Amino acid sequence: MTTPINAPSLNLIVVIALLLLSPLSVEAQAERTMIARVTLEITILSPLEITTRSPISIGTVGAVYSQTLAAAGGEGIYTWTLANGSTLPAGLMLNAATGEISGTPTVAGATNFEVQVTSAAQTATKALAITIDATALPAPSITTTSMPGGTVGTAYSQMLAATAGDGSYTWAMFNATTLPAGLSLNAATG
Repeated sequence: MTTPINAPSLNLIVVIALLLLSPLSVEAQAERTMIARVTLEITILSPLEITTRSPISIGTVGAVYSQTLAAAGGEGIYTWTLANGSTLPAGLMLNAATGEISGTPTVAGATNFEVQVTSAAQTATKALAITIDATALPAPSITTTSMPGGTVGTAYSQMLAATAGDGSYTWAMFNATTLPAGLSLNAATG
């Protein structure tokens, strides 16, 4: 509907031509035959999604942990947060700018949480899980450094000793070494 012009106001007719791939041309024409044209670029973004699979890497109490979450789509600049009241295991935190979950876990157990990423007014949320194992045990160390000599034809018995680990050791010959003829190694007792 056109209204007669009685004052300096203008009635604008806007013609928009949208092509699937930019550019977008916009033309505004006033009834007094004035035309203004501009070409605009439109970026069509892929849908935003969190691509990290669940469960994420396993951590260990007392050991430094680092896992960076990944996303695709949006404009490529992401802001990460925990969603719906979720929390990470004690000692871990989420870096909002990088999506890195890092820190030193202090409690063992499995934790389910939701993470949210935002990019260019798009938001995606995903449920993830992480398991933190109990404190890592130090590697076992053999403390026996030498063995007393034996005599041919005489019974011989010597126990090997080790420390650390969980105390349940399995003994074996290393690197294709062998014992003298007539001797054997007890795998359960050393």
